[in-house]
Amino acid sequence: ADRMKAATPTSAHEILYPFNQAYDSVAVEADLEIGGTDQLFNLLFGREIQKAYGQEPQDVAVFPLVEGIDGVQKMSKSLGNFIALTESPEQIYGKTMSIPDSLTEKYVRLISDLPGDAQSQLLAMKPRDAKAALARQLVTRLHGADAARPAEADFDSKFRGQKLDKDSIPAHKFSSASTVADVALAMGWARSFSEVRHLAEQGGVRVNDEKVGADHNVAAGDVVRFGKKNFVRIEAGD
Repeated sequence: ADRMKAATPTSAHEILYPFNQAYDSVAVEADLEIGGTDQLFNLLFGREIQKAYGQEPQDVAVFPLVEGIDGVQKMSKSLGNFIALTESPEQIYGKTMSIPDSLTEKYVRLISDLPGDAQSQLLAMKPRDAKAALARQLVTRLHGADAARPAEADFDSKFRGQKLDKDSIPAHKFSSASTVADVALAMGWARSFSEVRHLAEQGGVRVNDEKVGADHNVAAGDVVRFGKKNFVRIEAGD
């Protein structure tokens, strides 16, 4: 509606899509449709279409969207910023440890399955400890407590002991024009270019274990390390 008021072109499929999704509810005679908050209009439209076909309108349940491990865009397989339910305990633990500190609370609240008091205790920890506790909990949810301990030990041996297994480092897509500063800002590791530059001047920014400056360009296959605990493997993007 905002774009129509601004005389911005609107494609036909944008108008037809809500109806087609709504008719799914008619076809299956849905009692309940579940979706993200970005789907609220479409879910409610399904109720209206059901009424037109003489059906009892469905209930709808909407939930907040969860950003992916890049901390910016919603979790998506196509963007490569996801944690898969079927991944190994080591991958789940490692990917969880790669999320920006600012995302820890949202993951704890929405997907940890911890009771409220346990959530509060976890979030009262230091950021690194809280993230590690979250990583253990997610592995426990998906693979059991017996898998969480070796997954944590595997992570510690690779990252704290500096024995990096390149294939186990979480990967993200960046364009060929991206710099180390672009990566650090997109990952939520730094709040400004000057912060990246300051750490780089202290030798805390590395690409493929070589010290680099904040304006160093990255390429597909590079492993960027920011500080002691932040790592990402670069994949080619648009």
